[in-house]
Amino acid sequence: MINTGIYFTLPYHISGSLIYSLIGPKEKDEDGVKSNADVGSTNVLNLNIAYTWKNLTLRVIFKNLLGEKIFYPEHIRGNVKTAGDSSRGFYIETTLKM
Repeated sequence: MINTGIYFTLPYHISGSLIYSLIGPKEKDEDGVKSNADVGSTNVLNLNIAYTWKNLTLRVIFKNLLGEKIFYPEHIRGNVKTAGDSSRGFYIETTLKM
């Protein structure tokens, strides 16, 4: 797995990150574990934007912007070509520091 990204801070208390992940195929079989040859490399791009004001942070997270189909190898899930979190996602998060 390779992760690379850009972290940024903008005026008006805005910050965020754009993270690219390359999840490569399984290189070799482990003893006694079957390989799922259909599981290849996957590209994932996530965006995170936050606004902070005093002790309050509002964050918007966008997952899998490229819309890649993500599959886990069978040795992780116990099934052949089990779908992972493949859909694009949109999340809102609020944090209050006391």
